[in-house]
Amino acid sequence: MKTATHLLDTNIVIYLLERHPAFLKKIHRLKIDESAISVITHFEVLSGADKGKMHMEALLEGLNQFQILSFDENISLNAVQFYKKMGRNLKFKDAIIAATAKYYNLTLVTADRDFKFLKDKLKIHLIN
Repeated sequence: MKTATHLLDTNIVIYLLERHPAFLKKIHRLKIDESAISVITHFEVLSGADKGKMHMEALLEGLNQFQILSFDENISLNAVQFYKKMGRNLKFKDAIIAATAKYYNLTLVTADRDFKFLKDKLKIHLIN
């Protein structure tokens, strides 16, 4: 696995795993082997198993293609700063994902417009 350059938000991972056709056209240049996910994304995807189109086994297999980045006290400190700055405009889990991207100096790839308020704090690639 190559060194990660991108951190994929949960919505991006779900679109990839479900092979969403319109979405796949928009991210055709994204290299999976250069992408990582937060342990929070791992949790979010698996917690939705059997509710969507994919079952637990398929999700686990799909998630194994990504480097999974852990949550620690350094990321927690960044997440607190983002959460306090954004207040209700940023969900707790999104603050952790953004903080993970910042800590590892990765570009956050997301379709969630809530992250646009953090463009001055980290690199974001917003997929419309």
